[in-house]
Amino acid sequence: HASAIIADAPGRTDASDSVARDQATGKLVSREFKIERTLISFLIGGGNQPNRCCINLVMDGKIVRSATGHNGNQMRVTSFDVRDLEGKTAHLEIVDDMSVGWSNIGVDNIVFTDGGAVTLPTKNPDYGSMSLAAIGTTVCNGSAQLKDASAGGLFGISGPGSASAPANKPLIGGVTQSLTLAPGKTGQTAFVITWHFVNVPNIANGSVTGWYYGRRFANAAAVAEHIAANETRLSDVTMSWRDTWYDSTLPYWFLDRTFISLDCLAATTCFRFGDGRFYTFEGVRSCEGHPNHVWHYAQGHARIFPELEQDVLERVWYGFGFHNDGSLAYRGEKSAQSAIDGHCGTILSVLRAHQTNPDSKMLKRIWPKVKLSILYAIKCDRDNDGLLDTPMLTTLDEPWHGQIPWISSLYIAALKAGEQMATEMGDTEFADDCRNRAAKGRAAMDAKLFNGEWFIQIPDPLNPKKLGAYETCHIDQVLGQAWAWQVGMGRILNEDTTRSALRSIWKYNFSRNLDAYDKQADPKGRPYYADGEGGLVMTANALGRKIPFGVYSGFACYLNETMNGFEYQAAAHMIAEGMVKEGFAVIRTVDERYDGNKRNPFDEVECGDHYARSMASYGALIAVSGFEYHGPNGYIGFSPRLTPDNFRAPFTAAEGWGTFSQKRDAGGMNAALAVKHGSLRITTVRLTLPDGIKAGNVKVKTGTWSSPGATITQEGARVLVTLTKPLV
Repeated sequence: HASAIIADAPGRTDASDSVARDQATGKLVSREFKIERTLISFLIGGGNQPNRCCINLVMDGKIVRSATGHNGNQMRVTSFDVRDLEGKTAHLEIVDDMSVGWSNIGVDNIVFTDGGAVTLPTKNPDYGSMSLAAIGTTVCNGSAQLKDASAGGLFGISGPGSASAPANKPLIGGVTQSLTLAPGKTGQTAFVITWHFVNVPNIANGSVTGWYYGRRFANAAAVAEHIAANETRLSDVTMSWRDTWYDSTLPYWFLDRTFISLDCLAATTCFRFGDGRFYTFEGVRSCEGHPNHVWHYAQGHARIFPELEQDVLERVWYGFGFHNDGSLAYRGEKSAQSAIDGHCGTILSVLRAHQTNPDSKMLKRIWPKVKLSILYAIKCDRDNDGLLDTPMLTTLDEPWHGQIPWISSLYIAALKAGEQMATEMGDTEFADDCRNRAAKGRAAMDAKLFNGEWFIQIPDPLNPKKLGAYETCHIDQVLGQAWAWQVGMGRILNEDTTRSALRSIWKYNFSRNLDAYDKQADPKGRPYYADGEGGLVMTANALGRKIPFGVYSGFACYLNETMNGFEYQAAAHMIAEGMVKEGFAVIRTVDERYDGNKRNPFDEVECGDHYARSMASYGALIAVSGFEYHGPNGYIGFSPRLTPDNFRAPFTAAEGWGTFSQKRDAGGMNAALAVKHGSLRITTVRLTLPDGIKAGNVKVKTGTWSSPGATITQEGARVLVTLTKPLV
């Protein structure tokens, strides 16, 4: 084994130095050796110059084998087949006899081998293995056959076994399964393709630990063995979730569209490193660092895989991305800046993560830092009037100035989340402060920002022409209230003005055909809809201003377009507020834009494919179910907004998932929780009766077992059923 035999190898990028190296010539000669193996394998790169820049195998003064580079400096695996030279003496020489053009040659990793695996260096991105395997219990016999490419044909039948090939040889063959079937009978066989490429290319910190699956499995064969051993379990659980998801009274298209966006987690929008870290971009390899100003819109990932969200909260936002002043690095290690919307959304994400845990351990670990992050947000209210007014970066990629309804509504929601978490942590003084500040902000929203129909942005007197929505009707203006419904906080903003704002968004921002809007848009938005298509645009210039967004900027186009994630959050909010038809219409219009006859229905695009903000779509399921959950408290609640007399939909909890259903008639209401996977611990259940109906009594049972007792309390239509003791 000889390593790092290099002549005139490229290294520095200095032009004059490169020319000087290319002009150099010479020869490297190895010692004599006896050929005892069938192959001499090596890596080679550089010029494709036969006899001039090459590696030669020399015997008795004659060149018997020779190889060149490929006019490129990437090293490639090459080999000399020396089976016919066994026992003879030879030496290697690396020749550089040129000084112009591709006149360098690089050789490394020379190995004398009998055909074992000769691989690229283990740090290369494409270092790894692949496997084709047959699995299942119906196999009468299996075979694996390796054929030389020159032999023709695909594969022949042989006995059970396996075949493999070194990296420098093609593996052409196959695996077979055989079945004996009686007339009229059917059978099934399964084949699995697996891969194992564990090196992370050009992603922050990823190259240190590789991929998470690389730590679980040794190679592609081990992956195939795992699937063979667990195929029934994996398939059964997957199909059970599929069946549970679609076992619903909700429209099929709605169930499709609200869950499809979770395919972001399977795309290269998301990664998981070998140390377990969940790492993300905004879209497929677009804007990395788990950007919280985008990801806080997403709801689905935190409900379906809550451990991923918790990892980011503890490792990134309240880990190395946490600053001593309480601010959060909005792109992890990629940027130390704070984005105020993402900052407030992260505080709300902590409450959601706490609720989706079975206990309070996570919140107790990070509460001191969470409290500091809330205090940082409070400092951004410079004049202490309840509205944030400090210029700060936002998800629309430019610092916004003035008093902004969507930012202040998020701030109020973060304060209410802080109040709830502080109460649970026993910090009553801080809880009181958060509650009082939230009340002040709520009043200020109505007094200062409501124009009679919707909430507007007040310019900063020192920066009056910076980018902003200003008097236009903005899609996110009551985003904080939308977030509050997602985490069961109820109403945090004024009901009348909030619903008026939503009605205005529906009236001015939505159209089944946006052609007219597109013609007057100035500047033009990005083409997320085509001619004749509809949607909910970011802003509507209902007051007829010619330039609705302050001044032109590189990001002003954002306000003249549709973006799925924003549309989903507004639609979910409409549903939560009783505007069910309107919310469904918005989601249906997005679904029509992604009809498979037009576009890939599984790839919702914003700034990149499989864009993470689209996972806000799952929030519509939360809204239409009226779902509330608090794992540590054993609390679960439902208030269906669609067909409440006969409703059925999936739910997820800290340690399990299943189906909730209810039926109502003149005789009462029957509500059922069917756990399909894992477990559910409950102490209280909140249900909703028809208006004007008084609850008389309650019975609780599971299977043939009846609860020893339960009490009911009612406030309006909401009924809280409290069990005498927790039920699992």
